[in-house]
Amino acid sequence: YGVKVTFFVTNQFPKYQHLIGAAYKAGHSIGVHTYSHQWSIYRSKEAYFDDFWKMNAIIEKQTGQKSRIFRFPGGTNNQVSRSYCSGIMSLLSTEMPKAGYFGYDWTVGSLDTQLSSPAAIASQVKKSLKPGKRNIVLLHDIKGHTVNAIPEIIRYGITNGYKFATINENTPTYYFKPTN
Repeated sequence: YGVKVTFFVTNQFPKYQHLIGAAYKAGHSIGVHTYSHQWSIYRSKEAYFDDFWKMNAIIEKQTGQKSRIFRFPGGTNNQVSRSYCSGIMSLLSTEMPKAGYFGYDWTVGSLDTQLSSPAAIASQVKKSLKPGKRNIVLLHDIKGHTVNAIPEIIRYGITNGYKFATINENTPTYYFKPTN
């Protein structure tokens, strides 16, 4: 379909690091999600940044440049972080912009971590899109049922006048209000 998207990447499956470079070369944008994909990154500011720098080094190796965009695991308003360090999300959501990074949560949750049917995922996305608004859709490409839902989502978007674009450092940041 010629659609370009943004991948917020992890090192959860190191043997697939080369796909980061392939996606970048194909015109997609690459952002930092997490190196370890473990909630313990929220135990301190230093633990978060250590994980962040490791993932950004892999991105740089694969693309030739560090990424300045990111998405917090669980989103800025996640509640799990509270059990690791009280106030960590409030701290990180102010520290990241100071460090020159641009953060993005999502406006449309696909529920693909809960739903297992491609049709149900596509339906969830389609009913959640807001015409005339910037929609940031959260999908997880490591799930086959999500990958199988994407063609229907793209066809629906094209048919209904939605524009697809990558996120970059010129895209207005979008954070949930931190609750921790």
